[in-house]
Amino acid sequence: MGVCNGGERLSRTLDSVLSQQGVDFEFIVVDDGSTDDTAVELARRSAEDARLRVLTNPKNIGLTQSLIYGCDEARGRYIARQDCGDRSLPGRLQGQMAWLEAHPAAVMVSCHTRVTGVYGETVFEKRISAETLSQNLLHGVNGTYAGPSHHGSVMMRTDAYRRVAGYRQPFVVAQDLDLWLRLVEVGPVGVVD
Repeated sequence: MGVCNGGERLSRTLDSVLSQQGVDFEFIVVDDGSTDDTAVELARRSAEDARLRVLTNPKNIGLTQSLIYGCDEARGRYIARQDCGDRSLPGRLQGQMAWLEAHPAAVMVSCHTRVTGVYGETVFEKRISAETLSQNLLHGVNGTYAGPSHHGSVMMRTDAYRRVAGYRQPFVVAQDLDLWLRLVEVGPVGVVD
């Protein structure tokens, strides 16, 4: 996860990942030159939980470069994305890991996304089937390519990520779609509920 000035959103995001059960993981957070209390919160939380590994950019270099840095440092078999302000529901990491274990040829798995309002109410849910995801990435629809429900909904195999050269610096935006389009060329993708 890359974060710059995470503010109040940071704690809930950290809680949602660090409370995941049934998986052994390291949670790499790249502090991208924050000027608020992000560094203080990350230092406090990493002192409490050794799974939280904080990397720091002395100045803001942007999300794409931060993701490259974090993914280069990843030591696990899988890389799961998370954004500051997002929350992963209980079981997300376990479900995605189990799916990848059951589908050894697959390179990436996504899940559905629920967008909530300021009071926690559901604004909308974005669901996509594995077939639609594959079609959207391999062939597009009317010249438009689309990926999973959200950047932070993805878990991918680290070896596949590295095989396709990961995130690419020139993509300041759409770094996720660029990566997914290259991943789908080397293996199948899936979706868990």
